[in-house]
Amino acid sequence: STKNKMVPEDNEEALLLARLQAQFGDMDLSALTINGANDDTQNSAHADNEEENEANKTQREENVPSEESSAVSPTPEELQAWQEAQYKLGKWAKEAKEQASKSQSEKIAQALRKRRQHTKQQVALHLSSKGYDSDEWEEIFTPPSLGTQHSMFFTSSPTEEGIEIVGTHPLLTQLAAHGDPEVLGGQWKLLYSSNVDGLSFHKLLDVLRGYGGPTVTLIGAVPAEQHRLDKNSANKSDAAGGTLGFFTTCAWKGEDDGRFFGNDDCFLFRFRNENETNNDEGGDYTATPPPPQVSILRPITSKGNYMYCNPSSSSTGGKPNQKEIQGDGIQYGLGVGGTSSRLRLHLTETFESCRACTLTEGTFAQGHLLPPSWAEDCLYYFDADALEVWGVGGEEWIELSLKEQFKNREKMEANLKKVRQVDKLQLLDHFRSDPLANLSNHRGFFSHVDQVQGRMEDCRM
Repeated sequence: STKNKMVPEDNEEALLLARLQAQFGDMDLSALTINGANDDTQNSAHADNEEENEANKTQREENVPSEESSAVSPTPEELQAWQEAQYKLGKWAKEAKEQASKSQSEKIAQALRKRRQHTKQQVALHLSSKGYDSDEWEEIFTPPSLGTQHSMFFTSSPTEEGIEIVGTHPLLTQLAAHGDPEVLGGQWKLLYSSNVDGLSFHKLLDVLRGYGGPTVTLIGAVPAEQHRLDKNSANKSDAAGGTLGFFTTCAWKGEDDGRFFGNDDCFLFRFRNENETNNDEGGDYTATPPPPQVSILRPITSKGNYMYCNPSSSSTGGKPNQKEIQGDGIQYGLGVGGTSSRLRLHLTETFESCRACTLTEGTFAQGHLLPPSWAEDCLYYFDADALEVWGVGGEEWIELSLKEQFKNREKMEANLKKVRQVDKLQLLDHFRSDPLANLSNHRGFFSHVDQVQGRMEDCRM
């Protein structure tokens, strides 16, 4: 018998459904009927319609432009203006970061260069309005002063004529007047003197490093006898030598990779000997009025190799590196101009076989740095027998530079002290865990402790 007899309108369908119902029991087989299939189809179609409607709705929402996408695209001019504005903002941020990292001495030097440029422009405009030539304008400056400090190059001892120099030395006055009156005028401060500190390259580096103010380096040069072409032409009067030097407003810093630094606010100079008959250009010294005794060689480019400081490892207390052992052609010591393999002025770490070339190397003007009477015979090599470094720029700038140098030294010493400090507990644990202590024939570095303790117990017994 069948359960839950169904009486559909179609007899064939009813009979088939009755047989299936009898076979599968209580299962609901109404979905197999045409009406049931129609109901399922309608439900499925309804569901599909809902999915289609939802998809169409989503598509319509996506097609609706947002406020950002509906904005008008920028023109090429607007895009370029925006890019330029972003570039300026980035440039200003970089300059502000660099300015914050600069020391006060560097900021003073930068302000000095800007003030000079502005003053030069103002003076040129004023003179042109008055109908004067800029060469007719004479700058009044404060005379340089050494105070009570002694210098080997500006002595007050009597001359050969018996005239004693009183007041500012003429060479010092000429150097300031023809070199840089604004910076070289005023008080000078002796930072290094070979007469007091000895000829020590390590001491010289210690004085220069960290000092951010302008400096004047004076070098007493005598012929390098080992480089003389004519050994018989050596003359002791020539050995009195000449004086050359270098002025800069930039700080000296060590670049162990042989890179140059500095700017064009510097110059090389030389003190001519009184017995010289020809100047650097081949003129006659008997001309009236006589040329100054100080020869200034200024930079001829705004982008050149100005300053060079490349100490070797031995001068700083370290071991020679592979480049120093093999020899890579890079010069060690202090230098000005030229290239890392051929410097215009090269001061070696031993102060022997130094060199000062005459021909221009692309950075400084051409001219002699050594007395012509013996420079060529020695292939422009010389030995430095006297050396001084002076801080210039006025009392305020000198005092500020010395304070910054002292702070930098304190930081370096604190870092070195921190590195050299040893954690004693950690060192003790290291020795206690020494691999030698695990060997059967060795009880380690602290085996004597157990032995001493055992002996003490034996003594107590």
